Amino acid sequence: MILKARTPGLVLAMMVTIGVFALPSEAATSTARASNASTRFSPKYDFAGHWLADGEPTPSNVTRHGKHVVSIYNNSGYQHVFEGDYLDDVTIKGIQIRRSRADHTTTRMKLTIVLQSPSTATVTWLGLDSNSDLAKGQTGVSLLKRSGTQSNR
Repeated sequence: MILKARTPGLVLAMMVTIGVFALPSEAATSTARASNASTRFSPKYDFAGHWLADGEPTPSNVTRHGKHVVSIYNNSGYQHVFEGDYLDDVTIKGIQIRRSRADHTTTRMKLTIVLQSPSTATVTWLGLDSNSDLAKGQTGVSLLKRSGTQSNR
C-alpha cells in the first residue's frame, strides 16, 4: 500500500487500523494519487527511507510519492504520523500528529524538514495546541540521521 493522503486531517479521518496505530485507507490513497500532478518530482535529497532522531534507537519509516511525504515513527512514549510536501528540492513542510501511549491524548505539530545531505536533516517544529504534553506555540529542533544507506536521488 502506498502511504499517501493530501490533507493533514485525512490522516486521522480516513484510517484503517493496522496494529497499534493506523495508516490512511486505500480509498484515501487512490484519490490522493490522482490529485498529485508531481509524481515525477526528483528532489536533490530523497527523504524516503529510515531516519533516527537525536540518538533515538527506533527509526522512522518515511515514504514518498512525488512531492508528498508520509512518516511513521513510534517510540516508547509516543506514536507519530507526519504528512507533508516538498516545497523545493530540500525543504518539506507539513503536520505531525503525536499520540501519547500513556493517556492517548493527541497533539498537532507543524514541521519544517530541511535536508542538508542524503543522510542528514534538521526538523524544526511548532506545537499547534496544548492537548498533550506540548504547549501551544512551543518550538524545538531535532537532528535526523539516515539509518542504513540511501541514494541522494
